[in-house]
Amino acid sequence: MTNIKAAEDAKQAAAAAEAVATAAREKREKEERESAINRAREEAERERKREQDEKERKEKERADKIEKARKELESKMALAAKRLDHLERARREEERPLLEGFHDKQQEEARKYYDQEKKKFIDTQSEAHARKLEEKNRLMRMDPYRKKFEATIMARRQAEYEKNKSEQDERLVTIRAKLASDKELRQAELQKRKAREEAARKERERKQKEEEEERKKAVEEARRMAQEKRQKEEEEQQARAEREREEEEKLAAEREQKEKERERERERERSPIRNRAGRNERSPPRQERGDWSRGPAGQRGGEDSGNASGPWSRSGAPVSGRAPVRDRSPPRRGDRSPPRRGGDRSPPRGGDVYRRPGG
Repeated sequence: MTNIKAAEDAKQAAAAAEAVATAAREKREKEERESAINRAREEAERERKREQDEKERKEKERADKIEKARKELESKMALAAKRLDHLERARREEERPLLEGFHDKQQEEARKYYDQEKKKFIDTQSEAHARKLEEKNRLMRMDPYRKKFEATIMARRQAEYEKNKSEQDERLVTIRAKLASDKELRQAELQKRKAREEAARKERERKQKEEEEERKKAVEEARRMAQEKRQKEEEEQQARAEREREEEEKLAAEREQKEKERERERERERSPIRNRAGRNERSPPRQERGDWSRGPAGQRGGEDSGNASGPWSRSGAPVSGRAPVRDRSPPRRGDRSPPRRGGDRSPPRGGDVYRRPGG
């Protein structure tokens, strides 16, 4: 036993040592992986930093080149502007006397052209005025005839105007009367249409009210039917639960009654044994529960090694016609299964076989 325990302790120690070695190996491998990952990360960081530095250096060189080119271009442009300014100043200084002479010449030519045009306009207008005066004097002799003709035309036009005005007034009166009658007809028609629309609206409202009342009635009826159905289902469910409860109570009462009957039967079976035990103090000790076929010497099948005073014979029949001796000890927990529905008792266990007389 000691060797086995020592071997088990050795196995446990070996297993513990192996577990420690495995944990150490895993920890070492994990540290190596982490160090490799860190080295790779550092290498990548250095490479990224080198690339970034190279990129910044190239950008700085390109920016310097651009700045240098810009400064050179600005200096060239400033030099060209300065040179152009000098040229423009020299040109203006040279052309100033020429421009003054050209201006004076243009002023003289313009003044001459104006004088010529003015003289030509005055001569033309004088000739036209003389012709118009001559035409006026010639036409003044026809003025009395013109006035007479004008008076005749005005009188005829006045008569036509008066006639047209009276006809227009009559038409206006007729149109106004017609408009008034049309207005009255339109108002009457409008009133009739309003009356029809009002009647139609009232009819629609009445129908809508009736439909709403019918819908409310239908909803109320459906709600009432649903309530009645739900109430009926609840009553049926309560009645079913009540029936199930009554059945369960009935079954419980039956089980309790059967249990009481079994208790009374066991009590009746125990009574002769207690009476006999009181009369015979030298009776053999009580056997183990479940060995109903054992004799007083502990042998199966009533084998009592020559002791014929035991309660069971060799063939298993009780001696002197007495009832078989039952175990008077209280039933152990778990020795009896719960009764089945209908009062059926559970079958006895393998060691609790009760042998009836002659069985």
